Formats: sequence, C-alpha cells, structure tokens
Amino acid sequence: MTTNTGFELMIQGPDETGLQQCVGLSGGPLRSPVRIEFIADQPAQPLAQRLAGLLRQQVGADNRRWTSCRCDAEMIGASCRAWDDQSIRNVLVVVTTDDSPSAPIRREIERWINADHDVYSVMRVDAEPEHVLPPQLVGRLALRYEESIGEVIEEILDAVYLASEERRAFISYAHADGFETATQVFRALSEARYDVYLDRFRTRPPTDFGDRINDELIDKAMIVVVETAGAGRSRWVRQEIDAAHTNGYGVLGVLVDDLDAARPHDKIDDLERLRLPSLTPEDCERLVEQVNAVYRRAVQRQRERADDALRTALSAEVGTRPDVHLLEDGGDLIVQTPTHRYRAAASYRTAGVREGRALEERRREKETPVLHSPAPVRTDRRHDMRWLSAQTDVSFIPHGVVLLGSRLIARGEW
Repeated sequence: MTTNTGFELMIQGPDETGLQQCVGLSGGPLRSPVRIEFIADQPAQPLAQRLAGLLRQQVGADNRRWTSCRCDAEMIGASCRAWDDQSIRNVLVVVTTDDSPSAPIRREIERWINADHDVYSVMRVDAEPEHVLPPQLVGRLALRYEESIGEVIEEILDAVYLASEERRAFISYAHADGFETATQVFRALSEARYDVYLDRFRTRPPTDFGDRINDELIDKAMIVVVETAGAGRSRWVRQEIDAAHTNGYGVLGVLVDDLDAARPHDKIDDLERLRLPSLTPEDCERLVEQVNAVYRRAVQRQRERADDALRTALSAEVGTRPDVHLLEDGGDLIVQTPTHRYRAAASYRTAGVREGRALEERRREKETPVLHSPAPVRTDRRHDMRWLSAQTDVSFIPHGVVLLGSRLIARGEW
C-alpha cells in the first residue's frame, strides 16, 4: 500500500556528507506504509549509513527498484511529509556513540516520542545505556551488536515488517513427550510478543477441539513443531504440518538434542528445521530469531496469495464486461461499474478486523469497501466479523467464494 507520499517504504539516513538521504520503494512486500529514519551523531554516522544501506539491500533483494525521493529533512528535526500522514508508521533508529548524545539528537528523540512514534536505539553490547542514551530511551528496547553493526539488521527488519502485526504462531507437539519443550517454546515466543496457540493453555473443555485447531491454524502465519518420537507418530501433528504446507504457512521444526529418543519428523524438510543443544536463554534467542525470519517470509507469502486471488478473480470478471473498469489506488483494487464503485483489499487473517477498519478509512466518497479474507470457524471470530460489519460499511468476500463475489461486484450487485 502506498499513500500520498507515493511509496510503501521510505528509508532515510545520512549520506557521506552527513545530510539525510531519502529513498522510496513502491510495489514492495509491506501492506502498511513505513518510514524508517536512521540518525546519529557525527562519529556514528557511517554506522547509520551502513544500516540504511543494509536495509535497502535486504528489502530490495528481489531486484525491486529504489527511487530517490524528495526529502525535506536535510538536517535533523526538519519536516517530512510522512510525519502527519496517519496511515504511515514512522520508525526512528538512533545509532549511539561512546558518548552521551548531542542536544540535537536528544531533541529529535523527544520529538518522536511525543508524537507517539516508534524509537529504537542501537548500541554495542558493552555500552552502558545510562551513559550513551538520553533518559527517555533508558529502559526501552535496545538493539545490541558485538562486533559488526550489521548484526542488528534482522531486528530492524522485524521492526519494519512485524511491529505493526499481531504476530501469531501455532505450536504443534505430542503431549506424551513434547509438553515440557512446547511450554518453553511457548514462553520464549510469548516474551517476544507473539500471540501463541498452545492447546494446554488456550483450549477449554467446552471448545470443539477440531474447530479450534482448524481456526487457530488458519489464523496463524506459521507453526512451530516440537520434534519428538511422539510427534513423529502423532496423527494430529502430521495433519497440522500437512495443513501448513498446503496453505503456504511457515513451518519450523525444533529438534532439541537432549530429548530422549528425539528424531526428525519425516514431514519436515531439513531447511525447515532448527537443531538446538538445549533451550537455554541463548538457545531461546536463536529460536526467536529463526521464528521471526520464517514468520516474515510466511506473512509476505500469505499476503501475496490473498492479493493474487482477489486480483485474478476481479480481472477475469471485469475483462468480460467492457463497461466495467479495474483500477488500482495505493494497493487497493478499484472496480468501477456503471452504477457502483468498489474498493477491495485482501487479508490473510480470519475476519481481518484490522485490515477492514483500515480499508474503510482509505475509502473515498460513494465507494463500497470490500474485504477478501478467510471465513472464521469459531463462534468468537464470527462475532469479530459481525462486529466489523455492524460498525463499518465493510462487506466480506470469504476465501472460497472469491469468484462468486467478484462476479457480483462486476455486476454492481455486491
């Protein structure tokens, strides 16, 4: 999605002269626009420049083209068009030096915090936060590196891709011999701000277990499989892995070597597996890093699948009707019929409450917003869908009826 800035992702950082360079990307992997700015006092500006370059390289790895865009911010504290655009998420990354930050850096940090924007600090592992950070950032999340500044790029990618997401993961395991490990995985991911489904904690006796599992799987971007001998024999675990592969979810097998009789699951490829000697805090950090990487790829894949399905179905219907036109506006699909105008978007989430509300905010006068998303199985998720329908003008095209929905839209009958 792009906004009046014309870009889905904007990256600002110091160039060789110390001025803020601004580049923008459209047609990229994000659903919600993000502007990320790197700032630093002069001694650390090469490090900030390095991080901005690594981010461009990582996001543009599939040969997407970056465009130099006009940036009014030629010095710290100047304005940017993204600042007052409520649809754009602003992220500030402060690269520290060995000394206390200068007054301009402190003022800029305060400006971002007062605007309720996200602020991250980057520092060496041996740095004292009280010395290198202003008081507003002490106690906040800090990204630390040991030898190379590039060590934090994965965490910055997480900030760009995932911080605005409600991150969801499903833990698949066998109760007989995987419960203890599954509980440790649950805790590690929960502490990393994931909404984790583990049936020991989340399923209650009155719940239809089959519906619960199906809905939790459909509403997650990935599953984490605790690989044990019991998991290899479990019909449930095999079905959950099959469902994840069939639907394009991310899959990560976790094989902890000190488990008795642990063995790789034959449904999981070695490329989808993380081997750990144990689950110490350091091992849990590796686990979270790997989950983040798999999750990012899975979310992008899920979004693209949902978008492609909607685009293909609408294009096919519109193509048969010369008086109906398919347009695009900031990532949304616009269908103009002789009598109606629709604004359509897709979500990989069940009911897609967040995307539905954002879609309504983006719509223009006399447009009907339509959201293409999976139909919920559980009753409480159906309440979410009914709530969105009652509180907004958004209507749903559930997954599975996208052809029928597109046909009715092209006729102006949805």
